[in-house]
Amino acid sequence: MKFLVDMNLSPLAALHLNNQGHDAVHARNLGLKKAKDKELLKVAVSEKRIVVTQDLDFGELILFAEKPTPGVIIIRITGATLDRVNLCLKKTLSTVTEEEIRGTVVIVEEDRIRIHEKD
Repeated sequence: MKFLVDMNLSPLAALHLNNQGHDAVHARNLGLKKAKDKELLKVAVSEKRIVVTQDLDFGELILFAEKPTPGVIIIRITGATLDRVNLCLKKTLSTVTEEEIRGTVVIVEEDRIRIHEKD
């Protein structure tokens, strides 16, 4: 899978995804350090990358987008250390397929994974 990791997560989360066999880039490495969410989503759509973030605003952007989107994974855990984020990503990606993520909002919480689809 291809991912775009938002600025609110460590660049090492992108490295972790790459080490798991995915194609992940961090927003900073694309010169998007100060980009607004809409700009980040535009890049994700053009490169067909799933956004990985802690920002709830992406949920609304994905669900109300006019064009098809690659989807978003929102990490909503307390004490979101790099190790905990990486563990959540690994668990999520072993449970949810790329097809299930496309065009949806996947919210990863402490004890569950929720998928919100467009109506």
